[in-house]
Amino acid sequence: VSGEAMPLLEQCVYAGTFEVSVTVKDCDDLARARKLALALFTRFKASPNSDAFGLSSSQAEAADRLSKILDRVDRCTSGEQRNARGLLSRELARVEWSELGLRSFRDSLNPSSDVAGVKAEVKVKFTKKVTTRRQWFESAADRVSNLMGLAVGLNNSSGTFGRTGHNGVAFIGPLAAAVAGAVLLAKVAEVAISTCVRHDKDSWANAFCQEVLPTGCQSDAVLLQLQKSQDWMIDFNYIS
Repeated sequence: VSGEAMPLLEQCVYAGTFEVSVTVKDCDDLARARKLALALFTRFKASPNSDAFGLSSSQAEAADRLSKILDRVDRCTSGEQRNARGLLSRELARVEWSELGLRSFRDSLNPSSDVAGVKAEVKVKFTKKVTTRRQWFESAADRVSNLMGLAVGLNNSSGTFGRTGHNGVAFIGPLAAAVAGAVLLAKVAEVAISTCVRHDKDSWANAFCQEVLPTGCQSDAVLLQLQKSQDWMIDFNYIS
């Protein structure tokens, strides 16, 4: 829907410490955009309870391996293709999946550039209501931004007794990159919190994220994408 910001989905990820919500703008095919977002949740095993793409746990676990076999089937000559197709059929039967279903999943991860590159705002919020900023979390988001050319904004939040502040961050950029960045941030941050062995959890989490998320020189392509993402911030009511 051109000109409008449209919500695609919202769900908890991994063990449930964080919630990710996806909104797109100037998107002509919401169904394909949502399918891509769900496929990325599955690809990174981010769905804590049931698979976001509608797969069983065994199918989601085998998806990468089966996709490679399917690629081999599509590339091979007739003789080799027979063997590859036989292997694919056996492996699909093990997880009670069809070739059509596998192709649908694989193709969702390789959409046309008009879907993968649509303007998106992907929020990562703590599921527990907070209004106090977590500087280590915002610093980790900046590191992800540096890697992927995404702009970063702060989510407004309201708490008990009329308190207002911020809960988590939002990535603004192309849909595929913004979803992937959000899932990466949620995973790293959740591990940082769950492995804390110190009383000062914030210091531990900050040190952990600095160790896991690298910093370095950005390529020209990333810098160009970052500029475009920052230009898109106004479309989602952020000030760059």
